[in-house]
Parts: sequence; C-alpha cells; structure tokens
Amino acid sequence: MPRFQSTLIELTCATCGKSFFVKPSLAPRAKFCSSECSYAASKRSIELECPACGKSFSVIPSKAYRKFCSRRCCSPLVNFRGTVEERFWKYVEKTETCWIWTNAHTPKGYGLISVNGRLISATHVSLQIHGRPNPGGLHALHNCPGGDNPACVNPDHLRWGTRSENMRDRYAKARAHP
Repeated sequence: MPRFQSTLIELTCATCGKSFFVKPSLAPRAKFCSSECSYAASKRSIELECPACGKSFSVIPSKAYRKFCSRRCCSPLVNFRGTVEERFWKYVEKTETCWIWTNAHTPKGYGLISVNGRLISATHVSLQIHGRPNPGGLHALHNCPGGDNPACVNPDHLRWGTRSENMRDRYAKARAHP
C-alpha cells in the first residue's frame, strides 16, 4: 500500500485487472498498472472487414481507424465504388440532345474519368460502353446538333477519327486558335 494513499486515486488495470494508484492529475489518462500491461494492450488485435475486397484483417487498437486491409485496397485505383460503367452513368446528365458530363473535365471542357488509375476521356469511355471500342490511337470527334459541346458524351454525337481528321474538324468549326 502506498505511503501517501490519501492523495492518490485507486484504479483498475485495463489489461490484467489489478488495482493500482495514481496522482489525481494522471487519473483521466491512466489505464494500465505497468508499461508491460500497456504494451500488451497495444498488441491485442481487432478484426475488421475491408470495404473494398470484403476480406477480414487484424489491427491493433491504436490503428482501429484503418478501413482497408492493404494499400492496394485503399488506393483510388481500386474501383470499389462500382464498375467503370456504373461510375460513368453517375456523372451523366441527359438533356434533349446532348448528354452532359458533370464530373472532372479538362480546361477546355472535355470530360475525364479515372480508369485503372489513369484519367481518360469520358467520350472514349462512352463509345466503349456503347459497343464501339477504340480501334487504336484514334480521337473521339464531336458532331452535336446544336454545335459542338465538349462536355457531351452522347455516343450518337461521337465518332472515332484520326488526329488529322480531328484537326480539320477543329478548324472547320472555328475551334482552333489563330
């Protein structure tokens, strides 16, 4: 029993259950009777489930804020928010003629979507989703009825074309810089 018991507060160790005494100023933070008990408590693990892959994983209590089992699962490259097609439709707003891309876009207004960690053109994804994959190295050219709309991802307003066709189309529609 401590010599100055009247000035100390008795607590119970969170690890071993033994009683121990601390100064009143330390009582709010004191949970363990010794550094061994503190260390043992920090090494106990908690089972969590990864929201990306569904796998169960263990963490120590001080790391219980972790949500994912690995860096791969917590990476934005993992599409646990849905497939590319599901994410594509989430950001499309259909109007009478054009389908407007409402998410990230280039400074000139062309839509962007992340696929496998790379930002690619939303027009390319639109054409691919609608059964018109890029035959290789081609550009998506617009032909919107009310004039070209860079944010449009309506596959009826898009076609694949070469770089030179894209440049000719750009000059014909007065979208090029002088």
